[in-house]
Amino acid sequence: METLQLKVGRQDIDQQSKILWQRFGPFCEIAEWHPEVLSCTEGKEGGATFRTLSLKDGSKIKERLLSSTPLSYDYAIVDSLLPVKNYHAAFSIASKGEELDIIWSASYDAADGKSDSEARAAIDGVLREGMASISSKLSDLNLKITPARASSQ
Repeated sequence: METLQLKVGRQDIDQQSKILWQRFGPFCEIAEWHPEVLSCTEGKEGGATFRTLSLKDGSKIKERLLSSTPLSYDYAIVDSLLPVKNYHAAFSIASKGEELDIIWSASYDAADGKSDSEARAAIDGVLREGMASISSKLSDLNLKITPARASSQ
């Protein structure tokens, strides 16, 4: 799990979380902040929402939106060359006290023929790069925040 913690005045929590969500939260917005994603195409299939990510290395990842709230979504990879299977992840903005947390977490198993360390290295790298990029883009927003810390778990 990657978490980016931001200090916000209690009175600004709701407004600041909405600004953060508008910039980083929409399902296909990942193409605007993740350094490995060139483009994202969102579409419906049989009532379900999917996104297809085109990556810098030429590969694609297809993901299905499982659920969403105004400040979070859960999704699963349905097709990918990543060394994982049973991949489920969540992206959210949560508040507690005077702090906003941007959280991106994933659970998965190593794909057949791949080691747990290969799977972990690949996914940890994806999450870490994404959160580092979000952190670097915070100054572009008109926010009343102070980055508190980033953590990996």
